Amino acid sequence: MKKIFIFLLITAIGITCQAEIGNAAHGGSAGIYIFTAFDPCSNSRPNAEGGVKVKMERRNAGSGAWQEIGFLQTPETVGELTRLYHQKYRYTIAKELANPDILVSLWEQYKKYPRWDSLGNFLNERAAGLAMGYIYLDTTAQKNTSYEYQLTLLGKSGNAISSKTTNACSYPDVSAFKSQPLAVKIEGSTYEAKVDWRMSATKRPSFFKVYKRLGSLGDFEFAGNQFDISRNPRTDSVLLSFADKGIGENQLYFYYAIAVDAYGNTTLASDTAVVKTYNTIDVLLPQYFITKSLSAKKSIQLSWKIVNAQSIAGIEIFRSEKYDGEYTSLGAVAGTDTSYLDYGPKPAQVYYYYLQITDRFQHQSIH
Repeated sequence: MKKIFIFLLITAIGITCQAEIGNAAHGGSAGIYIFTAFDPCSNSRPNAEGGVKVKMERRNAGSGAWQEIGFLQTPETVGELTRLYHQKYRYTIAKELANPDILVSLWEQYKKYPRWDSLGNFLNERAAGLAMGYIYLDTTAQKNTSYEYQLTLLGKSGNAISSKTTNACSYPDVSAFKSQPLAVKIEGSTYEAKVDWRMSATKRPSFFKVYKRLGSLGDFEFAGNQFDISRNPRTDSVLLSFADKGIGENQLYFYYAIAVDAYGNTTLASDTAVVKTYNTIDVLLPQYFITKSLSAKKSIQLSWKIVNAQSIAGIEIFRSEKYDGEYTSLGAVAGTDTSYLDYGPKPAQVYYYYLQITDRFQHQSIH
């Protein structure tokens, strides 16, 4: 009987229970995000297991001693939650996703139902999750180094109640996306520029960044975070849709996109989409085309005006002695030129001319 009693005693006070929690650690752009394995807890509000805080430890994946790196603990007041939120705000991956207005509602819900599964709708907001102690962000981890983490629930006296270890993880997560966006639909008008990019993805991006350039020269500028994303379940691909209404008429715009996941991991830049915001037919028709005989110079002056000269690659001039006769090319000028002198005419001869206009996309006018 004595031996049995000793065995039971050892079982009761022996080493704390350890378990592995898969998919709890995620590499991101700012470090490694670790989701807690225990319900909310603080000094004034211990959780159902009696825990008041969670100790975070780290080691290189598969080897080495655990090293303490910090603690997770739920705030004591809504004021502390608000302070921590603004402290963690810099880790919000897109300003459009930040929502400090939820903090009061989050706190009221937490007081009624102090469990993470009851707070899920609020914790999708990254800064709120960090401020509540639902997520720990390891910013001291070295890039491209694989780590695993141990989370230990501690009681009021500092005793370890239970421990759990995470999956191995490194940051940034180079495997987050398998491909980069590819432009599949490009449309331009005088009102807007539209581009759709498609990409293969095992998961849907949280948003995508678009960069924009006016004309073929100069630098690309950030055009904004975009959230119009849809998934095609049959092809396991996602479509990133972008519409730019901040454009000028008769211009040439260049765009590329980068997809971003919930942890800030990004794809490579997409191919560049070229959008023209003008009507090809309108561009290829001169606003006027006139001729004038210059006796002193023994020539004929041709003059014209193109609506959007910067969109024209070149202008070729043709001449004939008959309206429906054979026309001969006299030469070509730049798209920005507005006149041409023909020194070849014979006296007392009628001549007919037309312009062959070519835009940057090699569209040609009809003569």
